[in-house]
Amino acid sequence: MTTRRWLDLLTGGDAADPTDPLIAAAVERAERRATTLLSTMDRSPGRTSLWPDLAGPGIEQTTASLSRLRAIALSPGHQDTVTEALEWISRNRYREDMDEVGNWWEWEIGVPNLLLDTLVLTGARVPALLRAVRRFVPDPTRRTANPSEEETGANRADKAYIHLRRGLLTDDAKLVEQARRALDQVFEYVTTGDGFYRDGSFVQHQRHAYTGTYGVVLLSSVARTLAVLGDPIPETVRRWVFDSFEPITFRGQVMAFVRGRSITRSTDDHAWGRQLVSALTLLPGKRIGSLVGSLTQSGVYQRTASVAELVLLRKAIAGAPSRGPVISHHTFASMDRVVHHRGGWVFAVAARSNRINGYESGNGENLRGWYTGEGMTYLYNSDLTHYSGGYWATIDPYRLPGTTTATEATHPRTAADHLWFDGFRGPDAWVGGATLDRDTGSFGMRFTAGPDQLDHGRPGAPNSLRGTKSWFMFDDEIVALGAGITSEDGEIITTVENRRTSSAFTTGPGWAHLAGVGGYLFPADSRVRTEHGAFAVLLFDHGRNPRSATYEYVLLPGLTAAETEARAKAPKSLVLHNNARVQAVRHGDTLAVNFYEPGAVEDLRSANPAAVVLGRSALAISDPTRSQEPLVVDVFRPGLRVTGADPGVLVTRLPRGLRVTVDAAEGRTYRVLFER
Repeated sequence: MTTRRWLDLLTGGDAADPTDPLIAAAVERAERRATTLLSTMDRSPGRTSLWPDLAGPGIEQTTASLSRLRAIALSPGHQDTVTEALEWISRNRYREDMDEVGNWWEWEIGVPNLLLDTLVLTGARVPALLRAVRRFVPDPTRRTANPSEEETGANRADKAYIHLRRGLLTDDAKLVEQARRALDQVFEYVTTGDGFYRDGSFVQHQRHAYTGTYGVVLLSSVARTLAVLGDPIPETVRRWVFDSFEPITFRGQVMAFVRGRSITRSTDDHAWGRQLVSALTLLPGKRIGSLVGSLTQSGVYQRTASVAELVLLRKAIAGAPSRGPVISHHTFASMDRVVHHRGGWVFAVAARSNRINGYESGNGENLRGWYTGEGMTYLYNSDLTHYSGGYWATIDPYRLPGTTTATEATHPRTAADHLWFDGFRGPDAWVGGATLDRDTGSFGMRFTAGPDQLDHGRPGAPNSLRGTKSWFMFDDEIVALGAGITSEDGEIITTVENRRTSSAFTTGPGWAHLAGVGGYLFPADSRVRTEHGAFAVLLFDHGRNPRSATYEYVLLPGLTAAETEARAKAPKSLVLHNNARVQAVRHGDTLAVNFYEPGAVEDLRSANPAAVVLGRSALAISDPTRSQEPLVVDVFRPGLRVTGADPGVLVTRLPRGLRVTVDAAEGRTYRVLFER
């Protein structure tokens, strides 16, 4: 066994050409970082910490100290200083006779992960530290702090990589094989709980959409483990890349709607994008190389990457064809998310159901994320800093785009911590949608507001708000509908937009426009108002204690004011129904309907609650409730000729059309294809 491949992942190895300007700049960055850290390091004989600002016995201080030691070790010439510091840690901070005090993650993942890299970089032999790693990570499949808990997802992948590296440093082939076997579970698709789902969803902490953080961490540890082992990349991992990760990226960013409580950290969309790129460069293949090339096209990654990351990047994109704009539509039914890519912009919705929590807080993070899963809409465009640099600290958390909420004055919320698994889900099963093709899809949610929550999920003040919401996405426009909006105890608003910009809205009859963002149409009479300041706000005021209130608006991302005005005069979409039972829109030849109850719209009839999109050449159906089998939808279009259907779909003839019977499962979309 050898540590060569491991060291190459950290340093770039022989492939790091010092005459390459980008490599030379990365070397200089590493040296400057090491010099700065060494200048503030306490090297006195009686020191009580390695750095004055990391004083105290808390395990998180040890993790932070090791992060700095690893950074110093990446710059050659400081092995003796780093080794002496590691020995100090082995005596004072991380010993096998210690108990886990504080966050288990620091003891079992954070510290050993950094520690093992630092040991191999310096060549230091500190047996006490390896014994401590063995003490806190004896089994990559179990939680040492709670041995009855089996590790899943990112935590399991992290521990497998830790186990592998300890095996390499101790020349223990048994540990290496245990690490390899620990990943077998990670590669399996799941139908409940933590892991990857066949629809591309990724869930961690049982009930949270987490592709953008825990998913990225998992991919990174899996890719590194396979690279160090020299094992082939399983086809499952390649599917993750394009089913799960590519759709949640935009111009080098990992979008916030799948990042859970991490949105309030200093690591923003771009930082997680860089981490994803670093993982992707470890996976060979020209298609993955093309994705890497598109994510690093701006050059930002290259200006901040390490030597090893640049070596891997050059290898990944060499010979990979360039990619055009991404045009796609993805429904992530298993994590209550949808994303609509249009090349120059991306629209996404974050929802929650009786399966997925509204938001997660914990460790002092995301304490005001109350409405981030209440149908919050995200619009990523050419403003690549919009969701970074204090966005989450400064936006009004009661007025997140897309959400329908009680005002702060009538329903103040508590900044609650420790809502890991106890966060609100609610009773509503109808959350999801149907994907017709790469240009068209529907999404909706029936929602019942939860009470204010206190720490550890204890209920606070109740909230009677309820209603239904739908989004119908047709190429370059999104039609948003709300209905049945009812409350007995609050002033209720629906926020259309809350954009961090100094621009003000331009308005006209039935429309508004925001420079740098796009247009907004209001087809029905409505109580719309605008506000300006650090954020430009556009909202509906439903008043106090509304009964079955509604709203309608159309988003036109990227359009100019003139184009918006023209679209208001000649709309492409027509709202057919907008009530608590059914929400339906016709857009040209396409009819999109969210049946919250059985019903009929034009030439469609559904015997069940369902999401249905009927186009000229295809029909898409899903069961967002995940509780019905079969779904039965009748299409009254004489002369339709079926050319194909997904497994689980039975098509039979009716006197005036077709009956489509679907053995629906997992909220997935089933399609029937017609002759054009």
